[in-house]
Amino acid sequence: MLNSRDISGNALTSLPDRFDTLPTLANINAASNNLTGPIPTTLLTHPTLKTLNLASNGFVGEIVINSVNLTSIAFNKNQLTSVRVMEGSGLVKVDLADNQFQGLLPDLTTSSYLQIFDVSNNK
Repeated sequence: MLNSRDISGNALTSLPDRFDTLPTLANINAASNNLTGPIPTTLLTHPTLKTLNLASNGFVGEIVINSVNLTSIAFNKNQLTSVRVMEGSGLVKVDLADNQFQGLLPDLTTSSYLQIFDVSNNK
């Protein structure tokens, strides 16, 4: 069964909202593409996804993480202004560097596993 996908560096402009058809997906690397628009809901709520790398794309605005299974997210080098994380998160690594965050940062105090939290080079 397929549990990892590396689609980085392919100049993709969108992701299909069909990740629920991959029931054992644990890791996805979609960094360094030309992705914009909303992140597919089936990706952010996937029940088995552990690592999600969407770095170096063109995502803007707010992202809401609704999965308690994610342990690592890399959203660095986008144009994000806000990220909300569901209470009780199991996140260990969060990379939000080089975005457009201003003011308050996401509240990750409920994530007792958090070890790395990078928000460098924001506004």
